[in-house]
Formats: sequence, structure tokens, C-alpha cells
Amino acid sequence: MPTWQNELDDWAFAVDRLKFDDAINNLKIFMRNDAQCGVIVSEYVPQLTAQLNEAGLAPEKLLTVFDLIQGVTDPRARQILDLADFNWPRGTWFEYDPFRVVAYHDDQKLAQVIFNARGQILRIERFEHDKHFQDLVMDSRGWLSCLQNYDKQEQLVERVFLDPAGSWRVKERITDGRVFVNPWFAKDFSAAAYQDRQALIDEFLPRLIKQNLDAQQDEVIFTAADQQRARLSFFNGFKTAAVISRWHAFEKFLPRLNDFTGQLVTDSAAVDARVHELLGNERETLLLPIFSAQFHLGHSQEQLEQTILLVVNDLTPAELRAVLSRLLARIDQARFNENLKLVGYDDDRLSRAEELIKELAQDHYPLIMINPTPEQLKPNEDLQDADLTPDMEDLQTAQPIPIYTKRIAQPKDLLTILDSTRVLVDLSMAPDDFIQMAAVSVGVPQINRTVSELVTHQQNGLQTKQISQLDQALDYYLGSMKHWNEALVSSVAMINRYSDEMIMNAWQNLW
Repeated sequence: MPTWQNELDDWAFAVDRLKFDDAINNLKIFMRNDAQCGVIVSEYVPQLTAQLNEAGLAPEKLLTVFDLIQGVTDPRARQILDLADFNWPRGTWFEYDPFRVVAYHDDQKLAQVIFNARGQILRIERFEHDKHFQDLVMDSRGWLSCLQNYDKQEQLVERVFLDPAGSWRVKERITDGRVFVNPWFAKDFSAAAYQDRQALIDEFLPRLIKQNLDAQQDEVIFTAADQQRARLSFFNGFKTAAVISRWHAFEKFLPRLNDFTGQLVTDSAAVDARVHELLGNERETLLLPIFSAQFHLGHSQEQLEQTILLVVNDLTPAELRAVLSRLLARIDQARFNENLKLVGYDDDRLSRAEELIKELAQDHYPLIMINPTPEQLKPNEDLQDADLTPDMEDLQTAQPIPIYTKRIAQPKDLLTILDSTRVLVDLSMAPDDFIQMAAVSVGVPQINRTVSELVTHQQNGLQTKQISQLDQALDYYLGSMKHWNEALVSSVAMINRYSDEMIMNAWQNLW
């Protein structure tokens, strides 16, 4: 029972960082080991099937509270919605940009259509006299699921939840959270109005449990997070476990575990210590660290070039300048056949890094090129017969030095670039958790300035106290394969300690 909520992001949206979903990871492990498993979703998640498809998941049972509330009789029904399926006024024309489609009528903006990463319509934002007055929110199974209405100040005032036929079932007033039932469907509800959405969920979740689960056969695993809607008491009589993870805020949820008789599972030593601090040392927990099931050992050792991957996310401008100054000098010398790539979550931060590289390279490293095309890396044949100066002849015969930058928008972006990375450098004072975990899972050693649970000094990485020590740390892994192979063995040993088989055995022996 995860804590998934709301819709997927617009595919053009820049994430501030990748987040690991322990529920998805556990589901993948269970399914790879042929365990029968399902998902219970208590919140409104109109893009749920798209989210599962993106994660490569097809659970045997998919139980959602809002399917009951919205009167969905066939949860597996699917259809594809396109722009032509909507009733646009005669004379509407469309303007296509890389991220969305904008509809115009009589030279007025009528709507803009927002898509998810799979090209499905997320929502249609409607406008009147240049004012945003309504959203049409789509269910990824192919029907209009919700209307979001806005006032004259373009503030959200109401959500109207529909059934697949287009009739409204309940309305949620944003100002006070109250929920009102369509009298035509009063027989499906126990009240005409509810104090808030939580009260509505509290009525329908027990129905979902009664209709689909068996306390004698089914075990229920909760994500213990502050946004978890499910009341744990609804599952009395079931074998239950709560997963408390560093990937979710959980401290507000912990008091709900005081009367919880199920098992507690933590995913890191820091989380485990915090749980015992707040709930008492007498509470038993199972510490079960998790590595991402979607990452596999990389192939950088099969390549002659050695890629240094620099994470720019949280470096200050001064730190970024100091790091790039050392890295540019290093790759210019081409000591160990190295190249440089930069990754980050934010386009603006990557653009600033590119401008800084141009500034540093202008006077000292004329061969450096940022994000060149294959054509740009070819020798300039027009200079073959020219009257060249000695300096020009040197430049003509020298190989350009490409530096590539990449915005990380989803895990597969990181997976692709880590597969060919020889060493990861993240010198911010708070290294990115997801990138650290991914690097360990792929077997890439990393260089950091701070201590973390995932990186052990001189085993699967190095901790350097100063940026000035970066060259020495890179020599340690790039000067020969000896230390790099040791780091790979250390990462593999760490992963194997928490292999699918071990995790499955831990879950099976939990109750």
C-alpha cells in the first residue's frame, strides 16, 4: 500500500531531484520471484496506469478507492484519447510547441493541452478572456476523470470527480475541504456530504478491503509516510508491516504506530535509529536496505575512454569553478584517456556550468567543445591546403575535446549515462541520495566530500576533505584498474548482501 498521489508531471517539468519509490522496488522484487502481489491505492491518482507502465509493473490486483467512489465498473477498460476526440468549436486551430499544444479560436487562447512523458494527455487547461478557469484532468485509461474549476483570480475553488460516462459523482470544495455527493448516486454513499476527502476515503477503503482481501491469506505492507491516507486499524486481523524509509517524510506518521501490532521495516541505519528514538528501543525493527531494482552493473570497463561524471546539482558557484578548473586541466592533458560529462536536474544550473567551461577554456583550452555533434568532431578539411601557421597546424592535427552535459529528468536518463561512467564525482556537502544509490547499484566508484552509509572510504569510493584533493582521488581510480576493480567488488558485495533472494527470504520470514 504505497502513498502515490495526484497526477504525473508534465513531461517538460524539470525535477529538482529523483526520488526512489520503495513500494515500486519491492513490487519488482516480488514479481521477479513469482510472488502474487497487488497494489491498494487510497488516494486519487488519475495517471496510475501510466505510472505503473512507466515503472514496468503489472500487478495481479490493482485496487483503488477512487474507482469505487467514481463508479468505475471495469477498471481494466482502456481507450486512447486524442485531440480530435474533444468537441472543439468550429474554426479552432492548434499551435504545436515541443512541450504542449495550444488551441486558439477567434484569436483568443482557448486551451493548452499538457502531456505526460508517454505522449498521453494529462489535462487540458481551459481559458476564457485570457483567464484560466478550468482543467480537464484525464485518467490514463482514456476518460475524463475530474474537472478543476478556478475563480476569477485563477485560484482553484472546486474539484468535480466524474464517472467514465461523464456524470459527476462527488464535488470537493477547496476552501474548507467538504465533499458533496450527487443526489442521483446517493444510494452508493452513506451520507450526502462529508467533512473532507479523508472521511470519504475512510468510508470506501473498508469496502474495498472487504470485497477483495482475505485476512487468512493476504499480507499487507504499508509505506509509512506522512501522506499515507489509510487507517491502519482497517487491517486488523491481517498480517501487516510498515516500511519506514528515508525516501519519505515519516515523523508525523510515527505516532500512528504506537498501537500498531504489525512488523516495522527500516531501510537505513539512520532511519532505524530515529525510529527507536521516537518509538522506544523496545520496538523491534528489521533493517532491510534496498538498492534500486532497475539498475544493473555497468560496462565502462569494456571501453578505452574513461568517463568522469560530475554532478553539478548542489555545488556553489565558487565550488563549481574550483572543480571545473581542475577537471579541464586534467582532460586537456589526456593523461589516462579521460573525458568529462556533467549531469544535473536543472537546465539553468547546467547552462551556468557550460558558460563557466567556455570562460575557462577560452584562453587555455581551445580544443574543448561543449555538446558537439559528430559532424563538429570531424577534422576541418578546408584547412588542408591553407597557408597554416605552426599554431594552426597543431590545432588541425589535435583532436577536439568534447564535454557533454545532460539534464536528468527520469531514472532511465541516469541509467544510460552511468552505464559508461568510470568514476562519479559529487563534491557537494549533501550528495544526492538517488544518484549515490544508483552508482553503487551500477558498480561505479564515487568521490565525495562527506561520509554516507552507501560509500565506504577506499572500498567503493573515496571521501576527500578538500576540492584540491580531487586530482589525487581521480588518479586512485583512473591511474590503473586495480583500485577500480576493488571498488567494483566492494559494490557487488554490498548489493549481494541485499539480493532479491535475501530480501524475499527476509519478507517471507517476517511473520
